[in-house]
Amino acid sequence: MKDRILWADTAKALGMFLVFFGHFIEKAGFAGNEVLLQVYRHIYAFHMPFFFLLAGFFFSKKDIPYGLLFIDKVKNRLVPVLFFVALALPLWMRPDWWGITDVVPEHELQKTWLLLHGKPVANWPCWFLVCLFSVELVASELIPLLNNRLKLLLALPVVYGLAWLATDNLPRKAAFMGTVENWWFLQEGLMALFFYLSGHVLAKHGRALLPGSKGISMLKLAFFSAALVIAQSYVFPDARSSVNMSASAHGHWLWFPLAALAGSLMLVQLSSVLPSHRFLNYIGQNSLPLIGMSGLFLSFFNPLLWPLLDDISNPWLVLAGSVAATLFSLAVCVPVIALLNRFTPFLVGRWK
Repeated sequence: MKDRILWADTAKALGMFLVFFGHFIEKAGFAGNEVLLQVYRHIYAFHMPFFFLLAGFFFSKKDIPYGLLFIDKVKNRLVPVLFFVALALPLWMRPDWWGITDVVPEHELQKTWLLLHGKPVANWPCWFLVCLFSVELVASELIPLLNNRLKLLLALPVVYGLAWLATDNLPRKAAFMGTVENWWFLQEGLMALFFYLSGHVLAKHGRALLPGSKGISMLKLAFFSAALVIAQSYVFPDARSSVNMSASAHGHWLWFPLAALAGSLMLVQLSSVLPSHRFLNYIGQNSLPLIGMSGLFLSFFNPLLWPLLDDISNPWLVLAGSVAATLFSLAVCVPVIALLNRFTPFLVGRWK
């Protein structure tokens, strides 16, 4: 178990780096930097499925009444969402400070009502916590029913099929269900549940896919990296489109899960061959508050950092500079998270 925790912390740290990095390069990639665009497309092919997969990997049944479980999930998932949305709202009231010219502050304030639909638009990366909230409530009842390998393996294609039916042509399916699109991310929650169940299967029956000796892990890393590159190239026929789970944009029904699972397993293997480091461990252990912090960087701080790279013509130098800016952003978050953990841990999901 100790080995699992060590590689999991590193894997979550790598995943958080990809979250911050993907947000940083997004606009430049779609504005014409082809190197950044292709890096972005590969990141988005798997980085959010990976977090759902890892959550499922560590699933454990809690023998408590469902009502208490619901309250526990509200405290650990939704309270942080409300906190990080509250942090973002004052910043949206002065968009000119951040170089944002296409936003009316009053409109942003009005959008807080969308929280009633489970949509944290003021701090959009928190959608993951809302979706995880819905997924964990379902998984807590579903997984105990799948009490053998056959049931688990049969459940995967069934859940994926339901997820595809619910999210393909999202507006029409939402209208059929009588809700707004992705109300409390129940539609995308089915897709997230597929990856959550995949993580649970990996923990129970996927030893061959988990890290082994360093040499074996290096071979698996090479295999899953190649599989990601190949599968990702078929996810969207349009080379400028990308996966975006928050919008239920998945691409090809077969290549999307293959790319997502290959990328997730690639990250697992990479985490096992990297040496353990205090910074990586700390980032991995604080992935929840970093989700909320990433929303502040996405909307407000990245536009202030990007001009430092805007005049560089070499796309590879821009890529290197983006890596440096991402590491700087994560480092800036560390003292903020340390203060939150010390003085208001309940606001970032730490109630015990």
